[in-house]
Amino acid sequence: MSSGTLNVTSVDEGIGDVQAERDAEARVREAEEKATVMSERLAEMQKSTERMREEIEALERRREIEIALHRAGTVDMETARLLAEKSVEDAQEPDIEGAVASLVRSKPHLFRSRSAESARAAPVMAIETERDAGESAAEDAAEEAARTGDRGALLRYLRARRSRV
Repeated sequence: MSSGTLNVTSVDEGIGDVQAERDAEARVREAEEKATVMSERLAEMQKSTERMREEIEALERRREIEIALHRAGTVDMETARLLAEKSVEDAQEPDIEGAVASLVRSKPHLFRSRSAESARAAPVMAIETERDAGESAAEDAAEEAARTGDRGALLRYLRARRSRV
């Protein structure tokens, strides 16, 4: 009988070993599936990180372009920015300042002209010069009228004073 007991125990141990092997294989498969899922998640996160990095670089480049365009005196920021961005993207070595300078030369209508600023200043200077001349003429006429007592000189003084106001 003792040989029968050993036999049953050996069969039980054999079944236990098979079951343990199946459990181990299931755990390995489960671990491999989790590893695959984690690997896919990691790849997605890396892609997402790269997209965000590219977006940040594009926003920084856009800000630098807008600053350069503002310094150059653009009157149409949106159009000038789009043209400058295109120029920077097409260049082998991106040069924002160079792209803006090129844009100022090729599309001057997008920027305030330096001559327009001086042209706006010219009428102001002319008005001030006229005012100074009018004041000077009135002062001269007043001196002449006071010195000579001539009614004509007094009349010229009054006319000069009235035209000055």
